[in-house]
Amino acid sequence: MADVHDLVQLSELTEDSLLSHLRERHGQDQIYTYVGDILIAINPFKSLDIYRDSMAARYESVSERSPLPHIFAIAGNAYHRMRETGRNQCCVVSGESGAGKTESTKLILRHVLKLSGATVQTLGEKINQINPLLEAFGNAQTKMNDNSSRFGKYLELMFDENGAVYGAQISVYLLEKCRMVHQLPGETNFHIFYYMFYGLQPEQLAEYHLDKSINHRCIRPEDHGEFTRATEQTCIMKRGDQLQKERFDEICSIFKLLDFSASDSKAVFCTLGSLLHVSDIAFKAHVDTDAAVISSSSSLEIACTLLGIDPEDLRAALTLSVTITRGETIAREQTVREAEDSRDAMAKDIYSRLFDWLVRKINDLLSPDHYATRVQSTISVLDIFGFENLEVNCFEQCFINIANEQLQFFFNQHVFAWEQEEYAEQGLVLEMTGVDYTDNRPLLDLFLKRHVGMLDLLNQECYFPSATATTFAQKVHKQWGGSDVYVAPKNLGPTFTINHFAGSVSYECDDFLDKNRDMLPRDVLRVMKTSAVSLVKDLYEVEDMLETNTVSRKNTLHLQRRRSRGSGSNLARMSTVSEKTRKKKTLGLFFVESLSDLMDKMMRSEPSFVRCIKP
Repeated sequence: MADVHDLVQLSELTEDSLLSHLRERHGQDQIYTYVGDILIAINPFKSLDIYRDSMAARYESVSERSPLPHIFAIAGNAYHRMRETGRNQCCVVSGESGAGKTESTKLILRHVLKLSGATVQTLGEKINQINPLLEAFGNAQTKMNDNSSRFGKYLELMFDENGAVYGAQISVYLLEKCRMVHQLPGETNFHIFYYMFYGLQPEQLAEYHLDKSINHRCIRPEDHGEFTRATEQTCIMKRGDQLQKERFDEICSIFKLLDFSASDSKAVFCTLGSLLHVSDIAFKAHVDTDAAVISSSSSLEIACTLLGIDPEDLRAALTLSVTITRGETIAREQTVREAEDSRDAMAKDIYSRLFDWLVRKINDLLSPDHYATRVQSTISVLDIFGFENLEVNCFEQCFINIANEQLQFFFNQHVFAWEQEEYAEQGLVLEMTGVDYTDNRPLLDLFLKRHVGMLDLLNQECYFPSATATTFAQKVHKQWGGSDVYVAPKNLGPTFTINHFAGSVSYECDDFLDKNRDMLPRDVLRVMKTSAVSLVKDLYEVEDMLETNTVSRKNTLHLQRRRSRGSGSNLARMSTVSEKTRKKKTLGLFFVESLSDLMDKMMRSEPSFVRCIKP
């Protein structure tokens, strides 16, 4: 039965028969299987000899889908469709965390670049070389995956009228920046911090006031247990100095490719070092009041030295809240909890800006000259974190799973709903007997519907100083307790269960309010803009997003039906957010804006789907 390469050709189409066939093929190292136009890719968790040049050659001249399923066939089909139709193409790689999405993305890019011919030795090499940089700064070890992408990457390859690739652009989405200051037990911070400790020379570490002990609050090894998993890409400390140093040397080589001078590279590591010291700034309550007092002046001074700012200015920004009312300046002492939130917001903001700065540098390297006049069509590849269901699911898992619900809706619309509509418009009936799919629109409404969706309820609650996880949860229970996709706890406490498309997930919302506020205090922002370090100046020259961005949406980010596939603006329908919201944007609103932008890009292209599975 394993010689059936397309599951729709099976005589019996049941869940058991499909799974049985996939298991049999996987046992014979046939990891790729079609389901109609969709490619299923099962992670083999070992090296297979199926990606050599002779194998790739089989998929170079095929304009129709090859009968033998392979990731190269998806890449080749996208390239040839683009050449023949002129329509933009998008390869959507989805699946749970650890299913092999990132490696599948690399293989698609490799084959498309090979097909494009002329510039593969220049642009192709650059694209392949910058991948480790993005992984170092954007990936981390989680409980499910040693090299988990903690951001979404949308790579657009630009082609001219001859089908030659001559430029590329990377858009990044939804960086999990809270990982900078907090990780779950058994997980790590972003890879780059560990590379740095094993790659820098002792005198370089000393320059940043670091040493091999790695004794810092946000990356302390004893907080994360023992690491025993081992994969080719893993960066975990327990694997030894040599692998860490090799990864670090690779990053330094990429910096040279980006035309970084020695001082530029030094400034990046200096900024990373400063973040470790910022996270070490500790507070205690004043003996006579609840006011926060910094109890670790050395960490404050070192961080400020590396960032090029005045320590007393930062001390005041972290411990005082200053407001101006009718021309009068009022300073209020912050509590220890408020000061810690300001410190963490500062660390997350710096890291996020540094990540975006690196992406801009990468795009400068990849962007073509005369972009507006030469681009004819594009092939894009989406690699985004997969669905997660952990022992304890918090704020981050909720947002990750919302993004995956939106991608599932996109998938459903293309594979099922729009096909049925097109048949109906032509007076035909599309027989879908035995094909039962779940429309997850009600679930998206639960999260994203205007005024009453969970994210709007969360955003509203963030503006009440006395709000707690319990008050937020009670409002959600009241609004959605009768929904089929929502399960409130019997005690109506600060937890809830969502019946996602991929299964039921229980969330604990103790941290939802604090993480959603995620607002950098204006006084901290003002201090950062006084930096004497040129890199830090560059990071804060970008106009403050908290003040300039606006977001609008309407209900969920449901996709409008395209008039013609691969064309048109196809913006997700939106509605206006209040003036107050524009001035104080929460992480939830940034999330909705990023997700909307991503879906808009995808709607402009004709999609191909690769569903990765973790056996």
